[in-house]
Amino acid sequence: MPAPRPQIDTETRQLALWRDGRFLLFDVSGDVRLEINAPELLDFGFVGGEVWLVHRGEIERVLVREGRSLGRQALEHLDPSGSLLIPGSTSKIPIWLGNPPRLLILRGGEISAEAPGVEAELVIPLDASKLLAWSAGQLRLWRAIGDAWRTRAGDPGTPVAAAQLILDGRMLVLVQQRPSSTESRLTVVSTRDGVVHTSLKLPRADDLRFAPRRGALIIRDRGRDSDLVRVIDLRFGRVVREFALPEGTRDFAVDDALQVVAVITDDAVALA
Repeated sequence: MPAPRPQIDTETRQLALWRDGRFLLFDVSGDVRLEINAPELLDFGFVGGEVWLVHRGEIERVLVREGRSLGRQALEHLDPSGSLLIPGSTSKIPIWLGNPPRLLILRGGEISAEAPGVEAELVIPLDASKLLAWSAGQLRLWRAIGDAWRTRAGDPGTPVAAAQLILDGRMLVLVQQRPSSTESRLTVVSTRDGVVHTSLKLPRADDLRFAPRRGALIIRDRGRDSDLVRVIDLRFGRVVREFALPEGTRDFAVDDALQVVAVITDDAVALA
């Protein structure tokens, strides 16, 4: 299972990352504000003014501005090979992308893992009453009273490697790739009517980030003699920016609006 990826909170510009069994929260100057022992951390994500840490069999809430943990609670029945998705939309309902997927609902100070109400390989809520469901190349906008629309989206036989809502939930991005393939397939669909806006093939992307508010996908391309980051405008499916990462970069992160970039080395963290 891949290690959790570093993330930046857009509101506070703080960086969260997992390293050597510890969860670390950095302020804008690159100083550590909070350190939590987390040897069995599966993933984490910013939810409102908090960051949620999904440990094996438990979940923990941390107040970002205060840099303080609210403690852990038991949370069973999550697929340990899954990952946490915070949709780039107004709903902000976290989803555990496992088999099966689960919605993480906060009620009365407790988080529960709940079935989404529809069976699918990928489920992403738009709000409390509507969700997108994808299985075997079929995408639909599901409501309790029936589907609003159905459409073909992506390759039916290729698993979804990453997904995100962008531009305040107006578009869904699917990134698909087979384990043995050297290519990725990217599909961008309107959530209003299911119209496919963009479909293109890219070199295999095992290291990518989304900037949902900007409508961008950021891909790291590590070559023999270079370490490049390419920014793709997902509305049009074209590269709009390219820059080199400094030598020794271990990892990087961007915020939702692509206004803040963090470069992480073995010795330091820099936010700009």
